[in-house]
Amino acid sequence: LALDREKIAEFSFISYAKPTYTPFHPNYDKVKDYDTSQINYNPDLANKVLDSIGYSDINPQYNSRHNDGKILEFDLIVNKDNAFKLSAAQLIKEQLAEVSIYINIKLLSQDDFLKAVSAGKYDMYLGECKLTDSLDLSVFFEAGNTVSKGVPVDSEAKKKYNEFKNGGSITDFVDTFISEMPFIPLVYRCASINSNSAMAV
Repeated sequence: LALDREKIAEFSFISYAKPTYTPFHPNYDKVKDYDTSQINYNPDLANKVLDSIGYSDINPQYNSRHNDGKILEFDLIVNKDNAFKLSAAQLIKEQLAEVSIYINIKLLSQDDFLKAVSAGKYDMYLGECKLTDSLDLSVFFEAGNTVSKGVPVDSEAKKKYNEFKNGGSITDFVDTFISEMPFIPLVYRCASINSNSAMAV
């Protein structure tokens, strides 16, 4: 609701990307008709949702919401050597500020970025993973993979994905994925997906 993926794809990736609201490519025939209206960019609705769950108080100094000592303020680590990701990180910061979520962008070298992700030293990270032609998402759910960092090993989304791979419903998987959001898909570019990890809150 708070992220304008179309703008990120157009400006940060100079239109060499397609915005996605599910973990699959938006042109994937099994999900291209999936109704994403519940999670499309809608900052007004995002503000109402945050208000409804108790984050209605805002610290004017940092423009960050808080509730009972819990502050919606997060560090977003990003590889400073990648201009596309730097631009995307800045847009994410600006867009989340519209719903009073404060993002502190931490610029790291590629080596330091990978070390931080491996050690779990982040609130969110802007990552990238090249998928196989079959769009197998197993890499996100298998322990030990860099891109599976932050994804609960016992998530319901993982269970539903395994059921889908064995002939189950793709709609059940996508519904569960959106409900849990173990990681946040943003765009597909050049057969790769850029995503944030799940917020560790």
